[in-house]
Amino acid sequence: MTPKKLSKFRQRGYRNGYVKASVEQGMAFQLRALRSARGLTQKEVATGAGLGSQSAVARLEDPSYGRMSIPTLLKLGAYYDVALSVQFVAYSEFFRNKQNMSEEAMQVRSFEEEDSQNTLKKNVHSIAHFSVNSSLRTNTFNYTPQVIDLQETQASVWVVAGTKASQSSISNSKNLKDVENATEN
Repeated sequence: MTPKKLSKFRQRGYRNGYVKASVEQGMAFQLRALRSARGLTQKEVATGAGLGSQSAVARLEDPSYGRMSIPTLLKLGAYYDVALSVQFVAYSEFFRNKQNMSEEAMQVRSFEEEDSQNTLKKNVHSIAHFSVNSSLRTNTFNYTPQVIDLQETQASVWVVAGTKASQSSISNSKNLKDVENATEN
C-alpha cells in the first residue's frame, strides 16, 4: 500500500466508508457474477431463491442499493449451493481478500462441483464444534452442529432451530422451506 493511501486509511471515517462501499458493492458484483456464470436470468434467481420478483434481484445486484440482509444472502447461498461467510477480520486480511475483485475471482463453485473434483476432501480437515444459544425477540435459536461424512472427512452442518415447538419439525427436515416455515411460527 502506498504511503498516501495508508495515510487515508489512518482516518477512521475513510476506513469505515471504504469498508462499507467495498462490502456493499462487492456483494452486488459477486451476485451478478454468480448469476452470469450459471447463465441464469434475474427472474429465474428470484423464483428459485424465493425472493419474489425479478426487481428484488435487480436491486441486490445494484452496487448502490446496499440494503442486503443476511437472511436474503443465506437464501441466495442456498440457491447457488455455496457458503456464505460473514465475519469480522483484521484490516490486513480485508486488504488481502480484496486484491482480486475480477468477475472471474467472484465466481464460486457449488458444493457439488467441488465435491466432484475432490476439493472438499483436500481442504476440509476439521471444523470446530460448538453450540450457541441466543434470545431473539420471543424465540430462542439453538445452533447445533450435525456431523456428516464427506468421503472420510468430517464437516459440520449447522441446523437452525427456532422455538421448542418447532425444533422437532426441523430436526427431521432437509428442505430449506420447512426450516424457514418452522422458525417463522
